[in-house]
Amino acid sequence: MGRYIKADMDRGLKVKWYIFAAIILLSAVRILLFDISINNRLSNLSMNNQLSVVDNFFYMFRGMKEYISTGRDAFEISDAYLIMNIILAILIGIYPVKDSKGVGRLYMVKGKNRSLWWLSKCVWNVLTVVFFYISIYVGILAGTIIYELISHADVWHYTLNIDMVRLICNYSVEGTDTHKLLLYIIFMPVAASIVLSYIQMLISFLAGQITGYIIVIIAACMSAYYMSPFAIGNGMMALRYVLLNPDGVKMSHVILISIVISFFVIFVGNIYFKKKDII
Repeated sequence: MGRYIKADMDRGLKVKWYIFAAIILLSAVRILLFDISINNRLSNLSMNNQLSVVDNFFYMFRGMKEYISTGRDAFEISDAYLIMNIILAILIGIYPVKDSKGVGRLYMVKGKNRSLWWLSKCVWNVLTVVFFYISIYVGILAGTIIYELISHADVWHYTLNIDMVRLICNYSVEGTDTHKLLLYIIFMPVAASIVLSYIQMLISFLAGQITGYIIVIIAACMSAYYMSPFAIGNGMMALRYVLLNPDGVKMSHVILISIVISFFVIFVGNIYFKKKDII
């Protein structure tokens, strides 16, 4: 198993270091521009302009409020939410299928254990998702540090700026447990993305890479319109968490559903590769 995982890390993860570096850079720039912009807007409106690292994590992963059809206001899907799902879909969508038609086929034939090859791809999938989010987190922290150096502001406190949230989201978050919110923001998107990535990878083998891309983007978009732990994309949107919305999703529910679906996908994939003609 170890050599399969090492091969996947070498061929499918390490070679993508420049993508993770770009994610760090883009995340840092986005946070820096946001901090400068929102600070000016809050100051001009005589509102609290003291920002924190929690504000930056919230901004990046805020997502959208619960969709309620009123016929008046247009509902817009968060660009950050869509971009993250698209980039991750691209990272997940290329390597596994390409490997199964190239070097990976030799591993399956010579190793005579297709289950290990498939399980290695599942491990690669999880690690790709984790490194993707670590890159975003590092970018957020880098942008926060640069803003601190420019503004000389104290940003290293765990306070969510209520005025900032009200201004950009038109939403009240008074009384929110910010420590717990930060934990939700750090772990729930990872759990949700692992599930979507597993589903994409399996569908890519069963029906082709394009179909895999389409399914995962449809799932992400549908999650924007349905607030339920079964609409797994809700785990990536802070405004859908039960901490901010009494009817929102709970971490325990999202993680439980993620585990169940992940094991199901792993099981189905294992059966598929045991029966697949690879010669």
